[in-house]
Amino acid sequence: MRWLYGYLVICLMLVPTSIVAGEEHGDGDDEREGSQSGVEISEENLERLGLRMNEAGQGNIVQGIAATGRIVPVDGRLANVSPRFTGVVTQVSANVGDHVKPGSPLAVVQSNQNLQPFTLTPAIAGIVIKRSATLGEVVTETSVLFVVADLSELWAELAVYGQDVAKVHIGQKVILSVASCASIPEGTLVFLSPVTDEKTQSRIARVHFRSPDSCLSPGIFVDAKIITEATQVPLVVQADALQQINGRPTVFLQEGEYLRPQAIVVGRADAQTVEVLQGLTVGTRYVTGNTFILKAELGKGEVADED
Repeated sequence: MRWLYGYLVICLMLVPTSIVAGEEHGDGDDEREGSQSGVEISEENLERLGLRMNEAGQGNIVQGIAATGRIVPVDGRLANVSPRFTGVVTQVSANVGDHVKPGSPLAVVQSNQNLQPFTLTPAIAGIVIKRSATLGEVVTETSVLFVVADLSELWAELAVYGQDVAKVHIGQKVILSVASCASIPEGTLVFLSPVTDEKTQSRIARVHFRSPDSCLSPGIFVDAKIITEATQVPLVVQADALQQINGRPTVFLQEGEYLRPQAIVVGRADAQTVEVLQGLTVGTRYVTGNTFILKAELGKGEVADED
């Protein structure tokens, strides 16, 4: 994380910003308390600094079991392609990464039995994830020349340890997260192994989810939260929006060209979401992401004022 922080600091030095001071509010103006100053950053530079706008609204505070695992293909959505007869590869038409469908030509093999060519085609639609076919190679009925996978749906195989097994059951919703992906659709727990691994003393839980994003692939490690309880609350913000300023939880609101700090009162929270009890209303636009940058800019303004 140090390199990321350093990179963002450099970006901030290159991005034009300005600090604006506002008038002090009276003690009775609780709704706008903490909004005396702000930072001016253009829409273009928001994205460069890893900042995003969001709207406060209804959400869920979830409690659950933390687990880790990896992404694997769904059974039946992985197909090995082998020749029907022993022969020689005379043509190769597909490569790793190609999208194919049933009937798409992958390669041509000339049979050793009757010297007639035949075409290899996949049984499913998907993407070629492995190719071992080589032009001129002698292959047999047991040779796997291509592997085709349908990655539109995947499993996450998670390790569930003994103390948590009693809380896990089929049908539970699961929140998945991968460092390289912005978001992953919520998954559903579809299988819990009855067998405990002797070495790890854990059971395998499979989570089924749809994968519209190509950033996910079999083999990637994944973090998960198996939801055991979800409470709907009327107003939430994302957890990465909050900064502690003057000892109070604070978010930054968009007001014209400026991003102004707004102190709030918070309630329940989970790793991603925080309940707001006071200080915001539904639909208020606030900043998420690397909001520590805005806090740092305000701090620079305060130092300048003291000088």
